[in-house]
Amino acid sequence: MDNQKLGEGQHLVFDPRSCKKLQQLQVLNSAGNRMAALQPLQELRGLRHLDLGGNLLPDLAPALEVLSRLPNLTTLDLRGNPFASSGKQSNVKSVVGRCHRRHWETVVGACSGLQELDGRRITPACRAMMNAMRSGKKVNQWE
Repeated sequence: MDNQKLGEGQHLVFDPRSCKKLQQLQVLNSAGNRMAALQPLQELRGLRHLDLGGNLLPDLAPALEVLSRLPNLTTLDLRGNPFASSGKQSNVKSVVGRCHRRHWETVVGACSGLQELDGRRITPACRAMMNAMRSGKKVNQWE
């Protein structure tokens, strides 16, 4: 379902009733569809891989409300959304190694089963560092 040819001002919106019927769906690629909200996707409890890159998701907090309710989610792509580009959801300026995306701290902390975010593997050390950063602890032991 990626890159639908939507007219100017149109956004892809999932019907909550349809999503309730698709609870066994494991892979959804909805990249580049000008999505601005994710609420109906919280019904897709079987999702393991979700690509939401290149959409119009303005704020990370409402997206996390949905993403954190997907217990089987292991792979997620959020690249190209306004919050992922601006870094406005986190005050992280830089982090070690592969954990350099500004929204990583929040997403990794909220989605405990996630193994890959934005095309990069989440290592145990990275997860520990992100959790430490969320709780305000010093992280220089990983530097």
